[in-house]
Amino acid sequence: MVALFRIVALLLVLAPQSAAGMISGGGDSHRDCWMEFEAPNRTLNFPRAPRLGREVRCFDGEAGCDLDGEVDGQCTFDLDICFHNEDPDLAGCEPVEVTGAVVKRASRFAGLRSLQSAIDALVPVTTLTCTAGQSFVVPLRVSAKGKEKWNRERVAIRTFTPEGKAIDRLRLSCIPNEWANEAFDRRNSRSKPQSNGLTSANVSLLTKAWEFDAGARPLFPVPVSDKANISGPPTVMDGRVFVASANGFVYAFDAKSGKLDWEYKALQTQYHATVPGIYSSVTLTADGRAVVGDGAARVHSLDQRTGERLWRTSVGNPVLDHIWASPAVSNGRVYVGVASHFDTPCVRGRVVALDLEDGSEIWTRYMVPENVCDNDLDTECTSDTQCGLGTCVEARGAGVTGTAAFDATGDNLYVATVGCGSFPSLGHSESILKIDTETGDIVWASRMAPREQFGHCAGDDSIECGSDAGCPPGDSCSSHASGGGLLAFRDFGFISGPLLVDADDGVGGTNSLVVAGAKEGVAYALDEATGSLVWSNEILAAPAHGGQGHFSGGIGVGGGRLYAALGSFFVFPAPPFQQIAMSSTDGSTVWTKSLGATYSGTGVTEGVVFSGSPPGLVAQDPATGAVLAELNLPAPVQSAPVIVDGMVYVGWGSWLSDTGGVTAFKLD
Repeated sequence: MVALFRIVALLLVLAPQSAAGMISGGGDSHRDCWMEFEAPNRTLNFPRAPRLGREVRCFDGEAGCDLDGEVDGQCTFDLDICFHNEDPDLAGCEPVEVTGAVVKRASRFAGLRSLQSAIDALVPVTTLTCTAGQSFVVPLRVSAKGKEKWNRERVAIRTFTPEGKAIDRLRLSCIPNEWANEAFDRRNSRSKPQSNGLTSANVSLLTKAWEFDAGARPLFPVPVSDKANISGPPTVMDGRVFVASANGFVYAFDAKSGKLDWEYKALQTQYHATVPGIYSSVTLTADGRAVVGDGAARVHSLDQRTGERLWRTSVGNPVLDHIWASPAVSNGRVYVGVASHFDTPCVRGRVVALDLEDGSEIWTRYMVPENVCDNDLDTECTSDTQCGLGTCVEARGAGVTGTAAFDATGDNLYVATVGCGSFPSLGHSESILKIDTETGDIVWASRMAPREQFGHCAGDDSIECGSDAGCPPGDSCSSHASGGGLLAFRDFGFISGPLLVDADDGVGGTNSLVVAGAKEGVAYALDEATGSLVWSNEILAAPAHGGQGHFSGGIGVGGGRLYAALGSFFVFPAPPFQQIAMSSTDGSTVWTKSLGATYSGTGVTEGVVFSGSPPGLVAQDPATGAVLAELNLPAPVQSAPVIVDGMVYVGWGSWLSDTGGVTAFKLD
């Protein structure tokens, strides 16, 4: 029998601790400070259920909450206790001497017995005193059919003092990650092998379970725009499927039947004719929130059960700024990338951190300077006098359009930036970055393409320049718009967020990599600790302009391989193939297939790789790329497919089409 609790590490200290991260346990408020639970990386509890101070909920693998950070069928909770705590949230409680404490029913589990031993070594105490290093494992329950289910366990402690006794309880709830965010897990792996039931042998038996046409109820006026495409992957939790549409609505459906549970109108005004509404996914939290960003640069937090709005926060100018990236959530914060509507014009790309509880802004990290000289884009300025013969202009670009990934602790996030078609590449444009989640400081930033300038030399348009001094003697610097081969800025970089991969290093160990695919047709892998390049795979020579380029949808990973579907709209020459598998060890190409250009990301499960392929969805053998099944859809696919418990959910429609919806497939 596997113990429901176990101690991963045991270390006792008698050092003062701060009150941050304390959980009272729901006892008498005048006695709660005598003993409190300490869970510094706890997930916030939903305002109405469960009751605050009595429960911590974790997704299996949730960054900062499940200590191992892996989707492995169990949650490892960081949980210590503190005695004699002056907690500012418990103003009516006076700390007193603690003479003893008893863990109720400690004999049930070795972990609880060890906790009791730790307490016995501390008491009596007359100052703030805490245990340290206590970790408890709560495994998920598994049904007879192999489906993972919630599991909840309780810790109850009775504290004794000269003033009396108090009892405090805390419930630790481990929740299966069905598919809670755009790319499944903190790594952005887009891969779920657990309990899916789909195999290479039965995937051809998939049939349509239900379908929803979001274009039947357009929000914005017709014919200005009746777009309803669902471009972000669906997300799934506790029997519900959540999607967001370019028509401005968020929808929640019954996962099995497709019955519409509720809808929420996020937008009532169209801010861009081509890209209105919502183009990202709904991110779900373990305590019942649904978080989504819209095309007016606003973030919404909703009640998963009802669609009721909890808060809404603007992080930009709706006329200029757009949230393409799905929100990323960890340690009680929401992180969202901001870019422009469609490079018309570009804006200053950035990542914004918000408080999950109320949506208040914590920090903003811009990816380019505020102003630069137009004759030397490496020079920051506040006035024209600092630019010689040039002009001080507002810097633009480095939009963040992909979802961030996290390390296991949630202390660092990883983002990638995209270029700009109407402004030179500068700052951290076309880069991959590691950012400290507490402060927003950049840990490292690695640029994957060279900087640009505003002009090119009249005699040689392959040479970019900011002034005549940047050209050969006798030549002059000319604006791109005046003619020549450089009529637009190259617009390289990354549409989708990076993924974290533990790759075989070839000598019996692993390399921790940050992997991303760029529009110019290059896959990059960087060292997670330093940001240095480990390998790259250039599938084609870089085009003059990235446009809507080759790596557009998110890359998936599984079994030591990386899988991607390629687009080639407005990029010439187009790649001779669209589906590719690469080795995560060195990036070498394993196989390719020619199934049609697509913006779709990939979805990976054991024995099957899914991706968009006109006119629908294709399932392939991950070992060879052989087509196992083709599933027709009403429109091209931009959404990545999502695989949960033997069902496949996928949004359809793209910004090139007006129709849109979501379809669910099940095994026949």
